[in-house]
Amino acid sequence: MATQSVILPAAVYAKVILHACKHPTTALNGVLIGRVEKEEFQVTDCVPLFHSTLNLSPMLEVALLQLEQHYKKTDHKIIGYYQANESVARNSLDSTALAISEKLKKQTGNCVILLVNNSMLQKNIIAKEYVLKTYFPDSKMENGWALKPFNPVTGSDAPEENPVALQPNPPAAFKATSSLIQKKEYENLIDFEEHLEDVKLDWLNVKLGEKIKAALKTAMTN
Repeated sequence: MATQSVILPAAVYAKVILHACKHPTTALNGVLIGRVEKEEFQVTDCVPLFHSTLNLSPMLEVALLQLEQHYKKTDHKIIGYYQANESVARNSLDSTALAISEKLKKQTGNCVILLVNNSMLQKNIIAKEYVLKTYFPDSKMENGWALKPFNPVTGSDAPEENPVALQPNPPAAFKATSSLIQKKEYENLIDFEEHLEDVKLDWLNVKLGEKIKAALKTAMTN
């Protein structure tokens, strides 16, 4: 059996962290977009969803339906879920994360979970460490999900050595994310909840995406 792994672009990593930084006192969530090859989750983007109410609500159904329509002409689809809990002390999967992830897994065939480690959301830590927890489906676990480690030391793309591949490389991802936070670019991030309140707001975050790319380019060259 192939080893479960996820390829996580630095741009997606940064967007997840920016979403958490924009709403530091509330729970929030989003979905991961990409494709799955065997047991490898190839993430290409993420869509920030909500920051007020996280549950299996009609609003979530509307969001998932619109995303399905948007991506159906491509070879991309929802392949994962991310969440930040409200409390700094709560850094494990809660009932909401489990329920939504199970729903997505049933709808799409597979799912990976990224959980923001709230206790690590500090500027000095974000600049040098991976601040997410990564979970893969595992029927042997009591809640159905297994936490896999992030190992930046090996430098290997082998899933058994490093199931979480942060690309192009972890230092650039951390440096770019830190720079974006210092510039308060999280204020420009739009989640789907804000789009529902004002449909003119871009839930795809195209302009922010360009700023993230620029920050990564700078991080790679400096």
